Amino acid sequence: MGQAYRLSMEGKALLVPSVKELEAAGAPAGASPNGQELPLFGCLQISRPAAEGGNPVLPLFVSKADAERAVADAVSMTDGEDEDGLEIM
Repeated sequence: MGQAYRLSMEGKALLVPSVKELEAAGAPAGASPNGQELPLFGCLQISRPAAEGGNPVLPLFVSKADAERAVADAVSMTDGEDEDGLEIM
């Protein structure tokens, strides 16, 4: 996916999001994916410290379902303590 994204940034490829993911990101129902930016989903509370004192690493997802699974995994590691404070953006 990283290579595909780099190629799209160089104008050598085109990433087309699904209608489902566009709608999950807030687009109106039935929005055309042509010409749309690729939506990214993340949760600020599941960022991780970077190696060697760098900036925190925030996992981003192109699928809302993948982001929801990552949040569920994070909640399961804390025995459900943080479940209410985790918001997918």
